[in-house]
Amino acid sequence: MLHSIDEHPTLPNFTSPRTDASIRSAVIDAVDYGLLALGEIVRDTIYQCIEERHQVRREQIPDNLDTFHMALKDLLGQGAETIKRLIMKHFCTSLGVTFTEREPWALIWNKCSLRDPTPPRT
Repeated sequence: MLHSIDEHPTLPNFTSPRTDASIRSAVIDAVDYGLLALGEIVRDTIYQCIEERHQVRREQIPDNLDTFHMALKDLLGQGAETIKRLIMKHFCTSLGVTFTEREPWALIWNKCSLRDPTPPRT
């Protein structure tokens, strides 16, 4: 069942190591999916360029979302927005969250990111 992105309490608790690993996996899977729209060779070339120019390997993307965003924009220009939208749709779907076109992708990343927006309980 899909939930609205605005229903923040339904999102997983990102502080659990097990959940953290599944969220990281969902991010990488979503990036793979989005870039695959350009073809496998282009996807692999984009990963290579990001690694060479920005020192971020594919598996490091979940920890470097801002750098990935900047690199994608550098490489694809305005086309990066379409790819980011594909990535976000796939990412949100994998979390059981409805992706809405009206929200900027950065806002959704912030709501669904690896960073827990609530302080840890002591």
